[in-house]
Amino acid sequence: AERAVEFQVPVEIIGNHAVINPKDYTPPDSVISKFNEVRKRFDELFVYVGGDANVVGADLRVLVPSLLLTPGNWGLIPRYHPTNLDRLDSQGIRKLSEVWDKLLDPIRNRIVCCDNGFSDDIAFLADACFSAGSASMSMAISAGKPVVAIKTPECMAWLRESMVEEIPWVALGAATAIEKPQNLRSLLIPLPEEVRNKFLPLRPLKAVEFIENFFLLVKQ
Repeated sequence: AERAVEFQVPVEIIGNHAVINPKDYTPPDSVISKFNEVRKRFDELFVYVGGDANVVGADLRVLVPSLLLTPGNWGLIPRYHPTNLDRLDSQGIRKLSEVWDKLLDPIRNRIVCCDNGFSDDIAFLADACFSAGSASMSMAISAGKPVVAIKTPECMAWLRESMVEEIPWVALGAATAIEKPQNLRSLLIPLPEEVRNKFLPLRPLKAVEFIENFFLLVKQ
């Protein structure tokens, strides 16, 4: 915040809405049922959560070849941001979701369609989460799941629009970044508790307390 406004300002960390205590959370029954059904076919279920429309294509061009290099009986659930589902490509011909689905053709037999629940629910249950910068990465981290951040020039350009110079989850040591296709197996290990503890659940009362104290200070 200080870098963004070029001025020293008080900052209070109040937590993240996408971070939960796993003991206090249960995904919807429809999502749990879908996972139970698909796990009869796959030993592992991964989720890719797409964010900005300008980043997804670049993500998949790194992720798909990486998964082809990754051994195991795994399946992939692709999830795109709902606001992008009906957007058209630069030529105004095809839906972006159709363009992205075409990039998944090399692993078509591993793709699992799951429209149930929210991406956070799926990230909570999946065995690993892949993304360039979705908030669902925080949900996966809350559950102790491996998170792989896909770092591409498109991703970094998108982050810089918000004056962010690095992928936050990577900076905090909770995700490993990949920049080119590689075997992902060595990255798919559970997160240690000390890393998970860096991610705090949202505490709205903390925000109220901070604002009240700030105005009391100003009045003085």
